Amino acid sequence: MKKSGRHLHAVRKVRFQFIEDYRNEFHIVKMCEVLKVSKSGYYAWKRRKPDIEDKALMDLIGQIFRENKGRYGYRRVHKEICRMGIVVNQKRVARLMRQMGLKGRAKKQYRSLTDSKHNRPVSENLVAQNFKVDQANRIWLSDITYIKTLEGWLYLAVVMDLYSRRILGWELSSTLAKEIVIGALSKALTMYRVEDHLIFHSDRGVQFTSDEFRSILSVYGVEQSMSGTGNCYDNAPMESFFNTLKAELVRTESITTNYMTRNKIFEYIEIYYNKKRLHSSLQYRTPDEVYFNKLYD
Repeated sequence: MKKSGRHLHAVRKVRFQFIEDYRNEFHIVKMCEVLKVSKSGYYAWKRRKPDIEDKALMDLIGQIFRENKGRYGYRRVHKEICRMGIVVNQKRVARLMRQMGLKGRAKKQYRSLTDSKHNRPVSENLVAQNFKVDQANRIWLSDITYIKTLEGWLYLAVVMDLYSRRILGWELSSTLAKEIVIGALSKALTMYRVEDHLIFHSDRGVQFTSDEFRSILSVYGVEQSMSGTGNCYDNAPMESFFNTLKAELVRTESITTNYMTRNKIFEYIEIYYNKKRLHSSLQYRTPDEVYFNKLYD
């Protein structure tokens, strides 16, 4: 009898939790009827302090949130928990995070810095907002953004693999000269094998039209592609990365010197973004897992 009583109590808890998770989508009274529990029982359960399961889950949520430096919202926290083999409803994670006062960081739009007002020849837009590819090293994207420090402005150029969203090369400079994109591209080409028919896509910035830059592309057999004039959607995944970088690093951490900025950019890209951060467009896998075709444990 004691075992059956504990079982019934556990079943009621599961049903009450289901009602709590979906109370904004369905009528509470109707759910109580369907699940064969009383409305008064549900509200009595709700008034009680969080049980041990909720407390343990809140501890885990807090740990994940801190390990990611407050960058994760409830969706990524939920996916991290699922990767641990723990079955939990996303709505429950969202509810507990609200109770804990935890919220991910919102993105803002960034402004491209490249100068497209020039008389240099531009390349055809071969990507045309078709961001679906079936393997790595088919399309690389690139752009430049700015970072303000107490010592002045720094400029960051990156090269991203479209398929995996992995950052393959990056360069930080105090100027917007062509060397910044040459440096980022050279690192990517040195570190990663170029497949046949690789397309390099960027905006029409003058840095990407220089003879030196195009000569490197030609040597490696890379075909150049450029966005339309002033159309940020033509390079949307690249823009999304910079928005994420600004939200998760630049606007939230103390950045004073150029030396500190370089170290923080290295840590964010090489240690966190590529290896640890779950990406929504990758079905919540990391860029490394997708690029190197690895499954998480």
